[in-house]
Amino acid sequence: MIVLTHHPLLPENGYEILNNREVLDILYKFPEVKLVLSGHNHKGNYVMVNNIPFVTMEGMIETPTSNAYGLLELYPEEIKIKGQGRLSSRVFKLSSK
Repeated sequence: MIVLTHHPLLPENGYEILNNREVLDILYKFPEVKLVLSGHNHKGNYVMVNNIPFVTMEGMIETPTSNAYGLLELYPEEIKIKGQGRLSSRVFKLSSK
């Protein structure tokens, strides 16, 4: 399961969803959650908590000479974010469990 949000759930730095603790408590109960993707904080961020990667994707608002977009590729063994411009590329290996 991939969870998509506009406001990030983590880290708690003023950009997060107001009820992020309640949402996180629910997500942590489901080992099927393999990735949480968010926006809103255009600087981007990444943190791994409870074996769940939380990625805040970089935005292009503050980048007049660049852009930020990417492709999400889903495979049985991994999830790839192929970033372009300011968006970071990342690979997340999936557990076989």
